[in-house]
Amino acid sequence: MTVYVDTSVLVAGFTLDAQTERASAWLRTGPALLVSSWTGAEFSAAVRRKALRGELDGDGVAAAERIMERLLRDPAAFRPVVPADIDEARALVCGYPPLRAPDALHLAVARRLAVPLATLDGGLRKAALASATEVVDL
Repeated sequence: MTVYVDTSVLVAGFTLDAQTERASAWLRTGPALLVSSWTGAEFSAAVRRKALRGELDGDGVAAAERIMERLLRDPAAFRPVVPADIDEARALVCGYPPLRAPDALHLAVARRLAVPLATLDGGLRKAALASATEVVDL
């Protein structure tokens, strides 16, 4: 199965946190992952926040970034964000007021690619289901 995976799953899968076991188990099932340029930016910010909070050391940041870099450089996995995704994200935020713009952008990309979305974010999950987007159960 090909799945667009949001940052919450990748951060949990590639670093240690409360959702690591769940995300890692799902990632081991071998889904074909799709990520966007936005995923890369958000991922790098998230691992650095973990480092600033003392939850991840420099080696952990480097290891997580190496894994993310492989995904971003893999032509089978990488999909760029296109201008229409930004417009769709705005429409999604307007249609689902609790939805945050960063999550709306993930949802917009998944919708454009017409693939299920994998997320650990409850708000994003609700918005995806409300917009008739398939969500993978992790």
